[in-house]
Amino acid sequence: MKNKKICIIGAFDFIGLSTGGQPVKTRELYNLILAKHGKNQVNFVETYKWKKKIFSFSCSLIYNLLLSDIFIILPAQNGISIFSYIFYFLKKINVKNKVYYSVIGGWLPEKLENNSRLIKKISIFEGIWVETNLMKKSLNSMGLNRVSIIPNFKNLPRVKFEDLPNVLTQPLKLCTFSRVMREKGIEDAIDAVCAINNKYGKIIFTLDVFGNIDDNYKDIFFEIMKNVPEYIKYKGIVMPNDSVYVLKNYFCLLFPTRFYTEGLPGTVIDAYASGLPIITTLWKNYEEIFIESITGWGYELGNNNELVRLLEKAAFNPAEIIKMRKNCLMEAQKFRPESVYQQIIKEMK
Repeated sequence: MKNKKICIIGAFDFIGLSTGGQPVKTRELYNLILAKHGKNQVNFVETYKWKKKIFSFSCSLIYNLLLSDIFIILPAQNGISIFSYIFYFLKKINVKNKVYYSVIGGWLPEKLENNSRLIKKISIFEGIWVETNLMKKSLNSMGLNRVSIIPNFKNLPRVKFEDLPNVLTQPLKLCTFSRVMREKGIEDAIDAVCAINNKYGKIIFTLDVFGNIDDNYKDIFFEIMKNVPEYIKYKGIVMPNDSVYVLKNYFCLLFPTRFYTEGLPGTVIDAYASGLPIITTLWKNYEEIFIESITGWGYELGNNNELVRLLEKAAFNPAEIIKMRKNCLMEAQKFRPESVYQQIIKEMK
């Protein structure tokens, strides 16, 4: 890779620093490669809201297509159809260019089902990097053989176990830390906390909701917040580098996602790095990042009665949650940049 020009293409949002899974993962990968190879060797193409700046986007893309040797692309579901065509034809023109597709989330196998044309396009890439072993097996079964597991990762401050609070008294502080939308289970979390507190006639749990509110959900969410009890609050957006300093002060993180095709959610990595156990739905790939009764408790996706039961269990057995904090810190080491970089370099060589 010496003297090779590397171009990373994705939704960075360096100006707004969006906290969604796609821009966070894209920035993390760029910063990692940049730190290791320097500005003279690494460039990027910004795809965030590219339709609103089509001229500058097109110029940047063409410039980098002409000058770069290695491309790492991180498109979302709609973008992969576009970029697969661009790089399919680029590879036909110049076979020396290398293209690696870093997949965000766990949706790609479903996207490729009954889509032989798209499979053909991405099959000529030098590598497809997925977050889970289950995704790798699914893509292999479709005839895609250049598939490798590159876990999601984050460069987060290290937290010492000795610095974590061990609060066992009620009210116990819960939080969510993801995009604020119905599909991430925000309403499920609110309903479950209210159900517990109403049942016992006192505030057993508080709930703080963190995250960027999805544009299509803002009106609904703010209407919900008008009618919730005072122990439920929206706390806004936390910058990525500050996540551990905020999360470490909570008792438990709720991740009641309704997305069955989650990959390795960045939210869970943030929680582990903060020594914060989770109560989560068991999505398709959960076993590759979540360990039952070691890093938290899980329940069947969509079974909100089970979420209430687990919260009730946590309320009267808080020590069981607290003792999992050290496990979370240990698991967090798997998702640090140093661990992942060696895998990336091995693939790119």
